[in-house]
Amino acid sequence: MVRGMAESTRGCVLLLIGPSSVGKSAVARELQNMLPGTWLSAGVDLFWGMLDEAGLPAGDFRSDSEEMRRLTRGWHRAVAAIAAEGNDVIVDELWTHSWWLEDWRDVLKSFQWWSVLLSASPDALAARERAREDRPEGLAARDLVGRPDGTSFDLVLETTRTAAPECAATIAEMIGAVRRPS
Repeated sequence: MVRGMAESTRGCVLLLIGPSSVGKSAVARELQNMLPGTWLSAGVDLFWGMLDEAGLPAGDFRSDSEEMRRLTRGWHRAVAAIAAEGNDVIVDELWTHSWWLEDWRDVLKSFQWWSVLLSASPDALAARERAREDRPEGLAARDLVGRPDGTSFDLVLETTRTAAPECAATIAEMIGAVRRPS
């Protein structure tokens, strides 16, 4: 049951996981308007925006170096701290390394939480990436390498032909929380 529907001292966490340009942020915004109560959006872009890329380890920005592991674990625990104060949080997360979901499971074990995998065709991701003009070309395609099969998630949604409002409605129905018109 969602915090807005029952008394609870801990917030709920909803993980939206998928490649760059799949629509995670758009779905999160729709959910904020649809779900009861106040839901904070903790997007991966917000987290990565805190980093000075010049100070990161040499090589790929999304490396699996010990430094990046430490930074990522810190971000996951920061989200848990926000939820521990009774805040509901929607997390917009990349699927970059498989250990991230395991870390989320560990960090969120005492919370009510859900994981949703968002996917889209490589062509759709490339087109969205080009339209955004704020991502390096090929970033979304790189995110698809080693992508999960969906069996580890509460819900899998394909966004190639499904718009953000429809995805959000499906997610809200899954968690049993829809804001009723006043």
